[in-house]
Amino acid sequence: MGVPFGFMAFLGVASLVGVIVSHVIVLFDFIEEMHEKGEPFKQALIDAGIMRLRPVMITVGATVLALFPLALHGGPLWQPLCYAQIGG
Repeated sequence: MGVPFGFMAFLGVASLVGVIVSHVIVLFDFIEEMHEKGEPFKQALIDAGIMRLRPVMITVGATVLALFPLALHGGPLWQPLCYAQIGG
């Protein structure tokens, strides 16, 4: 995107890692709950992935839409962070 990868871009990547870890924890918990209810493990994996896809996509979409104005008009401080998160 033509912006330097400095501290703010690194902060954006670090926050992406936090969001991914959060989603993975919820997904694993969902898989364990379904497996404990008697569903085969392979089917629990598939069902959990399908059921958790919509909340993850809504979170991603909201983040991207919210960061576009800040990326375009936020100035040189916020651009690297926004582009790192939008690209991630």
